[in-house]
Amino acid sequence: MNKTVIALFLAAAALVAAYKTGMIPPKSAVSLDRSFDFKPSSIEAPDGYELGFEPATDRPMQVSCYMVKYRQENYALALKYAETFMLPDSVEQSDDSFIFYSDSGVLTANREGTWFAFDANLTTQEGLTPLRGDEDAILKAESYVTEKYLMLFYEDALVHFDGETYRIEFINRIGDIKNYAFRTEVSMDKYGRLERLEYCSALYEKVGSCQVKPISQALLELPNVEPEDSVLLRSCQLVYIYDDSIVQPAYFFLGDASEGRTFECFVKAALF
Repeated sequence: MNKTVIALFLAAAALVAAYKTGMIPPKSAVSLDRSFDFKPSSIEAPDGYELGFEPATDRPMQVSCYMVKYRQENYALALKYAETFMLPDSVEQSDDSFIFYSDSGVLTANREGTWFAFDANLTTQEGLTPLRGDEDAILKAESYVTEKYLMLFYEDALVHFDGETYRIEFINRIGDIKNYAFRTEVSMDKYGRLERLEYCSALYEKVGSCQVKPISQALLELPNVEPEDSVLLRSCQLVYIYDDSIVQPAYFFLGDASEGRTFECFVKAALF
């Protein structure tokens, strides 16, 4: 085991011992944003899968890993968020969060000072006009964040709509790798009324680096496909996820499954 790996394990152990994760939601995901030399014939998909993209050549690659820094001013920050949403400063405390209640909604801020969520209380209204599509939804979601004087930097906005509710995920980067570990998300009804806002303001501290496993190995770690099913993999990205109290790399596979279903799978990529 080399010194870099040992240092990373020691940092992770110290982090688990001294740092409570709290309400930071661990979200696994991934993205291959980098340039690679392509050799499609050198890599094959496992049973039940078909490659609809050119897999990158397996070659050594090192990427940085991070821990999330604890904010010392966490209670003051929670009060600031409550004031932003015009909530009373009376707070209910739990082991991992500060909670503020009002007629307009509930705000929950984690004790680490890196995340909060506001759940709005919607009232029945008549004669509302639905949003006109993804672009309208993104603009409306942006406004809910920025009108509260919260910073919003993102590269991609992912839109999910089930016919009744829009959920917008704002994706940024750490370095040149997309960050799926911590995302600001806005949920709205089909008329664009706010249902929930999750805001992440995590700070990162590098704790070392790790080698990324080859794509051929990651493909073998995909879940088994039922005999009557099949998956066409359309893309693979290397992105950051949050796992084992560390922000680390993972592969994100996206494709099409049987019966028109979307296939998404995240495979941890770090070789510790």
